[in-house]
Amino acid sequence: MATTGNHLGPSTSRSELSTTENHFPTSDFGSKSGRKPLSAAARAKKMQSFDGYPANEFTRRILNFPAIHPCESVSSSALLTSLINLGHTICSFKSKSFFTNKKNVKNSIRLIENLVLFLEEIQNSNSIFNDSMALSLSELHFIFQKVRFLLEDCSRDDARLWMLVKSEKVATHFQVLIRAIVVALDVFPLVELDVVDELEELVDFVRKQVLKSKFGVENDDRRAMRRVLRILDQFEGGIAPESIDLKRILDYLRIERWIECNREIRFLESEIGEENLGAEKRDLGFLSSLMAFLIYCRCTLFVSIENVSNGVLEQSGEMIVDRREVITVDLVPNHAMKRVIQQYYQIPSRRNREPSPGVGSSVVADQAMSLLANFLICRLGNGTNEEQQKALYEIRLLSKTSIFNRSCLVEADAMLIPHLLDKLCFINPGGQENAMAAILNFLKYSRNKTIVAENGGLSMIIDVLNNGLKIEARQHAAGALFYLASIEEYRRKIGKSSGAIAGLMDLIRDGPNHAKKNSLAAILGFLMCHENHWRVLSAGLVPILVNVLKSSEKEDIITYSLAILATLAEKFDGAMSIITAGTLPIIVEILSSSTSRTAKEYCVSALLALCMNDEADVVPILVKNQYLMVALYSLLADGSSRSSKKASSLIRILHAFDEKSTFGAMASGMPQEQFVHVW
Repeated sequence: MATTGNHLGPSTSRSELSTTENHFPTSDFGSKSGRKPLSAAARAKKMQSFDGYPANEFTRRILNFPAIHPCESVSSSALLTSLINLGHTICSFKSKSFFTNKKNVKNSIRLIENLVLFLEEIQNSNSIFNDSMALSLSELHFIFQKVRFLLEDCSRDDARLWMLVKSEKVATHFQVLIRAIVVALDVFPLVELDVVDELEELVDFVRKQVLKSKFGVENDDRRAMRRVLRILDQFEGGIAPESIDLKRILDYLRIERWIECNREIRFLESEIGEENLGAEKRDLGFLSSLMAFLIYCRCTLFVSIENVSNGVLEQSGEMIVDRREVITVDLVPNHAMKRVIQQYYQIPSRRNREPSPGVGSSVVADQAMSLLANFLICRLGNGTNEEQQKALYEIRLLSKTSIFNRSCLVEADAMLIPHLLDKLCFINPGGQENAMAAILNFLKYSRNKTIVAENGGLSMIIDVLNNGLKIEARQHAAGALFYLASIEEYRRKIGKSSGAIAGLMDLIRDGPNHAKKNSLAAILGFLMCHENHWRVLSAGLVPILVNVLKSSEKEDIITYSLAILATLAEKFDGAMSIITAGTLPIIVEILSSSTSRTAKEYCVSALLALCMNDEADVVPILVKNQYLMVALYSLLADGSSRSSKKASSLIRILHAFDEKSTFGAMASGMPQEQFVHVW
């Protein structure tokens, strides 16, 4: 380990130890809180519960220690009590598991234990605390906070690999903090305390032990680090590492189950996210390499996925769009609706041309994912039934994680998607679901739509839509049809197929919310093909949508349903079906009561289109509704520019009809002679 120079010795300055002090919000314990000083009793009570800040009060990145100095107004006795409590918290880490840096942890806890004994004796003595005593206690409190954070990080069970490869940094932290304790002890006013000689000897012993201690990287940790780096070098060279070498590293870290390995991967994903938020991104490439290493281990070393909760599977469940996307794309009928849907379909292809942040940002990650893709595709084609099931699940997870993973998997072998399509015929419900979910993920990558279609995927997906072994598989099939409908040729083929529209309508009528959303979005995509309008009308879609509007409380489902109705209302046949189904009062009610701007805009679009197609029947009904004008004028004031224009047009139509009706009534009550011209 590289030495850190003289700043680790007794001459360490306070400024060197306080580099993270200002990273934490000021409080009653900060010296510049700016708040009204607390009473002595309140300060004592607050200090008794203060062991550094509890982890749930802020978010702290690993290996960052945002400690603060207690403020000067806190009494020395309260500070001493808090310091002892913090020391006991540190000592309690003896019962925790440490996977790396074990000797550094053990030595640090032992030294803190001796200091706690010393502090407790001071608390029980009749000593008088002066300013120098308070300063020393404050410095120790500041250091103890950092030690506690460091021990928390070393004992984390989801960051074992990261703490291993950061062993040198961890060892340096231990050395700096423990040596800082010596600095605080050097100025500790022992001569002013009423303590026995044995305590002075104890302090002297602690001081000497610290100076003698060597806080470095342990030999076992160093060997494990070298193994990791050697395997990363193999990945970089395009060489698949031996399983025994991978297992040796995981055994050292005691990563024995799939779920433990996945937990490590999720931690690295979160760190990559944090790194992307920063300016320097110094660790980004290394984090990506380590995550690729662990993903490779997860996929190749663990035969089964035991003890995986339903939460993992549910988290892996795909929804083609979420509420934010519904609001953001802001679909509207007419040419604007078509344009925006086309733009939405282009989003995945645009993203495909850009690297996913933090993933694939190193040569190691690129090569490791390519090797893994070959491994999984081989298992999918030639493995046992259990190996195929495992490969399907891993492909599903990888294809969901990032565009980078999807492109690597597809580019590794052109037979991947045909293999997945074959697995749609699995009699195993989980296997079929995973295959369908993976295909859905790959369809977000534009060129894969052609591969799916050319390999008979349209009919296979429609079959899963209608006969899937699990509702989740049918839900994913609906999502797949949404992406395929982005291509005009496939929109027509799907619309002409015997089961697509019927299957989607079944899910809208009886499926869970996710299935409803995917199906509604797919139908909205189909309607970009004009000949599909009469198909969905003849299939009886409008009455189903009316029931959805009456029964659903989900804003996004209501919004999708309104978008479809607004699109159908553009044509005469669609308008007639909507009017016949008794939809007008429902649309007006939603317009008057909804808090969603998008839903309101669809309502106005639908009403305006209905008026244009059947003014004689629609306008008299709308004029009689006393709440409609209030809602329309509200949109004029608060709606988007587009919804305001539509609301204004509808108001003009209603006013014109009202004026015409009023004039007609007046005219009918006048003598006919007034309207006869005499020549």
